[in-house]
Amino acid sequence: MRLRVYEEMNDLTHRKTTNWIGAHVALTATLEGQEKFENAGVTVALATVSWSVPTSKAFNSYLHTIGLLAESFPTVLPNVNFHWRDEIDPATVSVSAQVIVNGTAFALGPALSYYKVKRPNPEFSAARTGNIQILNNNALWFGNLEPGNEGVTFVANFAGYQNEGSWDVVQIVEFTTTHITSPSGCLYVTGSGVDGGFPYYSKEFTATGTGITAWDSPWERLPPNTTEVERTDGFRMWLMFQPLVARGCQSKRLTGIGVLLLCERQAIFG
Repeated sequence: MRLRVYEEMNDLTHRKTTNWIGAHVALTATLEGQEKFENAGVTVALATVSWSVPTSKAFNSYLHTIGLLAESFPTVLPNVNFHWRDEIDPATVSVSAQVIVNGTAFALGPALSYYKVKRPNPEFSAARTGNIQILNNNALWFGNLEPGNEGVTFVANFAGYQNEGSWDVVQIVEFTTTHITSPSGCLYVTGSGVDGGFPYYSKEFTATGTGITAWDSPWERLPPNTTEVERTDGFRMWLMFQPLVARGCQSKRLTGIGVLLLCERQAIFG
């Protein structure tokens, strides 16, 4: 009896697979020969399972309520599920198990599977394309929502990935402070966290695509008769990548999750 590593119907034991970062990996520990033992009247059961995964290069998903925190994943179940978060070659995934045969425990494994994890190499840049202004006497804007007058323009171009997928942009506000003076008094507001939902902007692309462009125009609503307003913003805009891959005999689809690639930091004072 041997311990094997399977993904769906594919035996990956002692084989090497090429993945892109963000790809979903779902592996199962399987006992080869278990059916023959059981047909002979022998009771066989997996008692404990332990997976070894390069956790610095793999994760489950992002917690994004107050920032971007990588979640871990369980490694003591018959199945292990994770996503690649960074390039690595080779990446070795192994599994060991304790098997109970007619009440007696035996150790099996480790069974090994190997990966080459690739990462696209995009360019990501930011440029200030707007001006600080008061609009309609009730809002402070850096730029506005009119095309061509946005506050900050982010441009991403990619190379080395000849497939389909999705680019995501996520904005993490490190700090925002606002001080407003009006006849009703002074208002001082601070904040931080994920801005505009998760992701901030998303666009699917094809192998012949050239990248994405995203914009941000920070603004603050003003109370009537405001006499003075000061606002400071500091944020990081992250470019994320999500691969589209074929799974078995099914058509291509987004089976992974977005992975952080590059960051542009901006500070705006007005």
